[in-house]
Amino acid sequence: MDEYGFRLTKGDFEMMKAMFADLTQTEKADVEQAFVTLENWLYKKLGSYEISKCGRPCYLSIFPPGEPHELRKEREKTQKAAA
Repeated sequence: MDEYGFRLTKGDFEMMKAMFADLTQTEKADVEQAFVTLENWLYKKLGSYEISKCGRPCYLSIFPPGEPHELRKEREKTQKAAA
């Protein structure tokens, strides 16, 4: 979320933390596989529409940022200073 500069509400942040913080390696693998399955399903569905023949990544998707978002840059600077 930070990498793309999305702004979360406090509720969104707490929900993300509850869902994805402190996952075991098995849970991380399960979540990653679920997202891969969802991505594959999405591209299969998109491929069935003539107007949106998307490759990966789809041209309809969000462009990745050219450089780290300002909040991540600040966090990385703080982490380097503490190291």
